[in-house]
Amino acid sequence: MFEIEKLTENISVLLAPVNIGFIFDSLSGKVYIVDTGNSDDYPRKILRKASELNVEIGGVINTHAHEDHIGGNSFLQKRTNCRIYATHFESFFIEEPILMAMYLYGAMPFDELIKKLREPKGSHVTDIIGPDYIGGLEKTGLKNLKFIPLPGHSFDMVGITTEDGVFFIADSLVSKQVIDKYGVFFLTDVEKHLETLNGVKNWNFDNVSWIVPSHGKILRTSSKEDMKEFYDMIALNIQRIDEVCNVILQVCNQPATLEDLVRAISSKYNSNMSQTQYLILLQTIKIYLNYLKARGMISFDFDGLHYTYIRK
Repeated sequence: MFEIEKLTENISVLLAPVNIGFIFDSLSGKVYIVDTGNSDDYPRKILRKASELNVEIGGVINTHAHEDHIGGNSFLQKRTNCRIYATHFESFFIEEPILMAMYLYGAMPFDELIKKLREPKGSHVTDIIGPDYIGGLEKTGLKNLKFIPLPGHSFDMVGITTEDGVFFIADSLVSKQVIDKYGVFFLTDVEKHLETLNGVKNWNFDNVSWIVPSHGKILRTSSKEDMKEFYDMIALNIQRIDEVCNVILQVCNQPATLEDLVRAISSKYNSNMSQTQYLILLQTIKIYLNYLKARGMISFDFDGLHYTYIRK
């Protein structure tokens, strides 16, 4: 753990619970970091590895704004004055991480809850990136990086493809271990996440040699075993989404409140939740309800005190 694996001449990965990308810019001699982990341990190790490699950190590219991907931003930016690159919508949460806590809780959380939500320190996003623009990277040797929209798990998440055949897929796939542990994984948009899953499923990997998820094993596209694992993970993600939809629809055969749905889903998948897991599940169920309503599969009513949901 926390060992560097060199994939290509210009791409290495710091192997950790959150895999950290190192993209070397031969033009400037600097390295650009893909995500920064969930604690100050990550940037310390990133700085140590950069020092061992005798390279300066030029910037951080955040795939999205969840705390396990931006937790080391502030530390690195203060130590190195590096630039931080992120998509427009995610940038708000990177600069003001309390927004994610407010999104999960639905209001300003109380102090004890903020601590449990592990709110990271804010950092300054210097460059907005997207599929059609790469900010100040245009002036570096990394001008051929491409940012791939991968929304669904987060609002405006992106992956990164490099010209030497590495595809950082961020959190577009949830590992079997996470699915088995938590049952229902966090989403901000079910339909967009399904589109993302189908997008990576049908991706043309002719020019890709390595697939780097943010969590879990790095996959070689030349390996039949690795690619089977990749496609099996996609199928498992889609299967779990379908399964959660069916659980909700079954509960909604009778008018059901949000509390009824939380009770039914938690009893099936994860009956011993922490406060954070409860809030994540609560918001994710709402996202599933949005998806099912948009598809004409449920309707809702309001009795003056509760929303109730009923299968159509």
